[in-house]
Amino acid sequence: MKPDGQNTVLLQTAKAWVEGPSDRKIARCFLDGGSQRSFIHENLVKGLKLPVIRQEALTLHTFGPSAPATPQRNTVKVILENVWDKQQRIEREAIEIPQVCTAVMKVPGEQIQHELNRKGLQLADFPGDDNDPELSVLMGADYYWQIVSGRVERLTETLVALESTFGWLVLGPVSMSSVAEATCMFIPLEDTLVSKQLHAFWELESLGIISEKTQNPEENEALQKFEETTTFKDGRYHVELP
Repeated sequence: MKPDGQNTVLLQTAKAWVEGPSDRKIARCFLDGGSQRSFIHENLVKGLKLPVIRQEALTLHTFGPSAPATPQRNTVKVILENVWDKQQRIEREAIEIPQVCTAVMKVPGEQIQHELNRKGLQLADFPGDDNDPELSVLMGADYYWQIVSGRVERLTETLVALESTFGWLVLGPVSMSSVAEATCMFIPLEDTLVSKQLHAFWELESLGIISEKTQNPEENEALQKFEETTTFKDGRYHVELP
């Protein structure tokens, strides 16, 4: 299989059963070795009545020298199971958050699915009957290597399949014909302090690029005098004293 133009990237997504005390649901998961912690959508926690183990302060570091924000979040017990093999299951902890990801991550296209089938590999992610592409679980580096075996199958020079508890994950750049749309991953955490800090960071005034216009007439007059009398002569600037 040859890639037809590499213009988007597939990330490590999978479908898995999420099991609660009295019910279970298939949810989309994202495996992210770049995240220090694992997270789960609050709707899934409430819907399955997942048990809360404890509350903890989640430290959020933002731009600038200000102290990090530390909102309190619930940590819950999560049981995840392979959709096709009930023997493949794990029990881990995850932090409850309002949203795991706002971007829509499509499953690999038919060309990639056929290639995995040809190799006898079960793709971990697949279209659902409810056509719900939302990610509900993020498993971070705290559990990543307990889920991923380390076995790799190369599909192209840049596209690989990784064996995991949930099946084979696909990772790497592909053409737009192999995936519906490009995506961007991030974890939004609602916190007023963080929002204000980020807003202030991106304000041009805080970077010294734009300054507020002064309303002081004397300052305006001095600035005008400076601009009118400043000259450049013999390689030097000359400014008249007021």
